[in-house]
Amino acid sequence: MNNFSKTLMSALVVLFVGMQTALAEGQLVSTTPQIVQKGSITVAGTQKDYKMSAPYSEIFQQWNAGLNTVKSVPGNKNNPYYTGLSQAKSWTQFTYIAGVEVSGTDGLPANVVTMEVPAKQYAKFTYKGDLQSYGAASDAILDKHIKTAKLKWDQKAPIIEEFKTASFTPGNINSANNVIDVYVPLK
Repeated sequence: MNNFSKTLMSALVVLFVGMQTALAEGQLVSTTPQIVQKGSITVAGTQKDYKMSAPYSEIFQQWNAGLNTVKSVPGNKNNPYYTGLSQAKSWTQFTYIAGVEVSGTDGLPANVVTMEVPAKQYAKFTYKGDLQSYGAASDAILDKHIKTAKLKWDQKAPIIEEFKTASFTPGNINSANNVIDVYVPLK
């Protein structure tokens, strides 16, 4: 391959990667976060561990499998959203809870776990679009936009994802109507 061909190939790769990033980030309402203070919450739901390299579609399989359980959790506050929590366990693994905010933990089924999330300051991003592109947008938030905003992500606290129930359809990942508020904990 001559130098011109190598340069052209490199340019095409850069263009393709740039287009992929732009598509994913284009579904973020803003790449600049809103800084918010959230009160403490308790989330009850189904839990599963994942490798950091796992495709986001595996998490939506978790939502599909556990959605009926999550909907019927005792003490469900019936907020206008479902709640997902991502908690890093190591550099290579994280735990995900697909659940709902609850007022208490009494009477929960054996297959339901809970996590207490203390009051904290967060960087809030809003995503609108199909769930297939959400993983790339989520990666862009953590790998790029938090750093660009000169914020420090507190990796010891869970990331909170609020899926608006009126639009959240985990079984239909191609729906462009999904709205997800992503709260990244700050140091």
